[in-house]
Amino acid sequence: MKKIILMLCLFLLVGCHSKPSSHIKDRIHYNSEMGILTGMKKDQLMKIKKKYNRLVVSSKGLSKEDLAFLRKHANKLYAKIDMRKDRNKVEGFDGYFLTHTEDYSYDEVVSTIKSLNSSIIIHNGKNFVLKLIKNKQTSLIEAISQESVFTSSKKGLKTRVPTSKKKSDALKDYLAVAKKNKLEVFVIEFTKKSDWIAVMNAYCKHRGYHAMQVKKANYSNE
Repeated sequence: MKKIILMLCLFLLVGCHSKPSSHIKDRIHYNSEMGILTGMKKDQLMKIKKKYNRLVVSSKGLSKEDLAFLRKHANKLYAKIDMRKDRNKVEGFDGYFLTHTEDYSYDEVVSTIKSLNSSIIIHNGKNFVLKLIKNKQTSLIEAISQESVFTSSKKGLKTRVPTSKKKSDALKDYLAVAKKNKLEVFVIEFTKKSDWIAVMNAYCKHRGYHAMQVKKANYSNE
């Protein structure tokens, strides 16, 4: 009987420790939730291997065959639209990833979103999104993504530096308001320093955000 009890205890102990840690599960989740491969050349893009829930790419030069390949690597495929360059709808995508919304008036951006009539992610658009929330028009978008919450680039330096407390606090408040208003939140971090990545992961996990550590060249972990 003692032998059976001992074996049972050992089985339970091993079973508990054999489960993936929350850290591992979170890392897998964060890396696969969204891939932003807008900086990749087409020949690189056509060699991707990972599968993403959302995949953001530049639509330039992509054929129907290319889109068919990319769809094998994404549950939802998004085209990046830079508001400064191109606000026209491109076909074959499930949604759009809008950048530089801050360079245009609120009404101009809303008009563009309505013309796209699809799933929308707003990148680095704090002022626009806060006004969208104030005007109770958050149903126009599904998610936001934000850089420089923890570290920022600085002219003349190759490494990232801590974001000023004032700016970091303002961005954190913005993320919280967006989440409260039922928008998905993606936090993008470019630093390679493990301590900052740990801070971001813990911060995002506690608040239900998606944390992304990516390479600056193409927003990707590929």
